[in-house]
Amino acid sequence: AWARIFNGHSSDGEWDTASAVKNETLARCSDLRNVDLVTQNVQIRGCDLTPNQRYVLVVYVEDDLGQNDGMFPAVLDLMVPGLVTNYFTRFPEIVDTPVPDGVTVRFTANAVSGLLWAMLLEPDGGVRDHAFIKHGENSIGNSNCKFAEIRIGNAPTPLHFHGCALARGQTYRAVVYVQDSGDPESNGAFHILDIPVPTVSSVEDPLLKEYVDLDVQNGADHKYHVRPVNAMGVGPASPESSSTHAASPPGAPGLPIVAFRTLTSLNIQWSPPSPLGKQIERYRLFMSSPDDGGVYTEVYSGPDTSFTKASLVTGMAYHFRVSAVNSIGEGPPSSIRESAACLAPSVPADFRVKTRDEFHIRVEWDAPVTDGGCPVYGYVVYLGGELMTVQNHTDFLISSKTHQGFMRAESYTFQVGVENAVSFCPFCTKTEPMSVVAAESPVKIETLEVSSTSASGVVLAWAHIPTSLQGGAPLLGYEVYIDRLVSGNFELLGLASPSCLEHVCSINTAALETLPAGRQYCFRVAGVNVVALDNPLNDQAPKMSNTVCPYAADPPMPPAAVYFAYPRPGEIDVRWPPTAD
Repeated sequence: AWARIFNGHSSDGEWDTASAVKNETLARCSDLRNVDLVTQNVQIRGCDLTPNQRYVLVVYVEDDLGQNDGMFPAVLDLMVPGLVTNYFTRFPEIVDTPVPDGVTVRFTANAVSGLLWAMLLEPDGGVRDHAFIKHGENSIGNSNCKFAEIRIGNAPTPLHFHGCALARGQTYRAVVYVQDSGDPESNGAFHILDIPVPTVSSVEDPLLKEYVDLDVQNGADHKYHVRPVNAMGVGPASPESSSTHAASPPGAPGLPIVAFRTLTSLNIQWSPPSPLGKQIERYRLFMSSPDDGGVYTEVYSGPDTSFTKASLVTGMAYHFRVSAVNSIGEGPPSSIRESAACLAPSVPADFRVKTRDEFHIRVEWDAPVTDGGCPVYGYVVYLGGELMTVQNHTDFLISSKTHQGFMRAESYTFQVGVENAVSFCPFCTKTEPMSVVAAESPVKIETLEVSSTSASGVVLAWAHIPTSLQGGAPLLGYEVYIDRLVSGNFELLGLASPSCLEHVCSINTAALETLPAGRQYCFRVAGVNVVALDNPLNDQAPKMSNTVCPYAADPPMPPAAVYFAYPRPGEIDVRWPPTAD
């Protein structure tokens, strides 16, 4: 067996011969092995593949006579994705036998919160990129034979395709695409699965008055006649049938999208479905408003795949669906796209921490500055990227009582989205993520004292903050603040790692900065942990101690000598030289 990866695409037709597959010089990487009747699991390495570029994987097997008469059990298109937000932990597989109405496929995705798109293609169909899949381009069947924007998790997921009008004896292609639900522009992963629809054998019943012709040319006219056969031979032909097209009305377009919007207009776009044998001639776009009682009115008919509906009422919801028409007839309508003539609201304003300590965190926000023309439905709160709740009030609490596994000093990331008629999470307008540590600033120091002073610095002393009062996060040190002009304006002198003995800490300010001697300074000290050190959320400033205002000075030096001058009755004149201050 040969398993090799080549540049290109399966439709190139360059890899359908044994000699091409056996030519190792053309392959980027390969695996060659002897095989038997046991299932083979192969890992092909050392390929040096480029993200977002197409490759083809070819598997070829033959017996050991080497006569190039083997078979190709797999010719698969591959694309190495870039950074993906979701992928398959179990690739799509057929659950039951495909029938003309459809098939059931099952898969498992990785993301806890994901979105799904899926469709069926004609036997020779392929895909270009994830946008091709999201728009349902070249898909077959009615709206029940394709899926768009379906929420999924990471549990096994079945997909029931029906209304697909599959022909027996043909092999169709199912395309399944998954991505994370948090980012509409992210890259996910897709998988293509062959769907062979078995034939109904006529050998078992030679009098079966039905025949499926699989050797037809799409779009061409065909005529048939029938001859009966008995033991004496073949009888005369029947009259020729009427002309029959190897075609049918087009499939349903994929779910229409709203490409852009204003307060009074919507631009609706869609992609062509499979024409099913005859070229699509035009599209019909229908709209229904709340005042129409569920009745749809045609608002566009023509060859374009987009249309802007103007003169809409701001804030009113409208429903759109589209169908394709060829010379055979009109195909089934697409799924319904609901949208309103308004814009997405602005982000929730002033997203902030209201309160927090080692036992709880409460965040809050203000209503958006503008609702976009449609009332706000509610706010969607995410914790660590996972949806926690949808609510109408503008604050959210997690604590050791409400959130299982809540831990002090842990960092929790919050994000809030806002929804209205055209902005639905996960694609809604969201705040930037905000990470909050479950802790608060250490307790205030109440006992700051001046232990001693000198011309080179001041020795400050205070009671060490015990672990139970450090705010739920380990103490990183003490910040010393100074007021150089005794004016009430303090600035950070430095982060100190003081020496602490018997629960009393002390530090000489000279260890942080040499201060000019002979001046008065005021000092404060605050314990800091990870919350108070930088205070990035501006909610946990260090708690300042009491203020002390010593001089940076030593006591004066003693005079070098003392002498007497001009003693006389009743008094003595005592003199000494000047001394250092």
